[in-house]
Amino acid sequence: MIADTWIRAAVSRLKDVERPRAEARLLLAHAMHVSSEHLFSHPETEIPGEFAIIAEDFLRRRANGEPLSRILGYREFWSLVFAIGQEVLDPRPDTEILVEAGLDAITGLQTPYILDLGTGSGCILLALLSERSGAFGVGLDRSKGACKNALLNSQRLGLSDRVQFVCGDWAEAFSNIRNGFPGFDLVVSNPPYVGTVSGPRPDKATEQFDPPAALYAGPDGLDAYGKLAAQIPALLAPGGVVVIEIGEGQSTAVSKLFSQAGFIRQRELNDIGNRVRCLTFKLA
Repeated sequence: MIADTWIRAAVSRLKDVERPRAEARLLLAHAMHVSSEHLFSHPETEIPGEFAIIAEDFLRRRANGEPLSRILGYREFWSLVFAIGQEVLDPRPDTEILVEAGLDAITGLQTPYILDLGTGSGCILLALLSERSGAFGVGLDRSKGACKNALLNSQRLGLSDRVQFVCGDWAEAFSNIRNGFPGFDLVVSNPPYVGTVSGPRPDKATEQFDPPAALYAGPDGLDAYGKLAAQIPALLAPGGVVVIEIGEGQSTAVSKLFSQAGFIRQRELNDIGNRVRCLTFKLA
């Protein structure tokens, strides 16, 4: 079978996909270890039997609702390509607002130090470092698989000399950080915020294919925020800024938790869908 014939047949099975032909070509190209552009330019390319089996499996998974990024193993974020494994959250375009807010927060600093709590794939931290050549970062995650994934991404992006990844449970991993270190100028975090009883709900694909540890945070989805609000003050440099992602409808509750921990809310930023997605804080 040639590529064009396979792609035409695949399109009919991707009924719920916005760009079925483009995705079918990507799936086949991934199975054959060639570029999508190659198949576009050479639709007559023959598909070897072993690659046809792999492509069929990819197509079945996509037709069943698995995100394309999970099948391909990578996601573009902030115009950078990030490998994503099973133990990390699939980066969303809405989260790019944290990068924008973080960059604003460290404007004018020559060598800012950045901490990313719950770093996952490392996408937020590495996007920030890619924009600030003098910045240094630490990414923390309790998942060893996530830390390995983030390290791999830092190496692929040529940023590994300015970042370190630590496996631990939130800020508790830095209990002795004040030993000669003035603190971080920026702390960013996209913590779990889905509630098991109430609060924001994930879409079907997120709930099925993203790791539960990166999604759920207690009955109302606020458990992680309470821990972060209590732990971050000891990690901030004077004048340091906290940039944190929130779920829909959580602005008031999260602001209250941080206010009780001595923070003042600075900014409230909306995502692509015009929902409040990001809050920034400073210590009072």
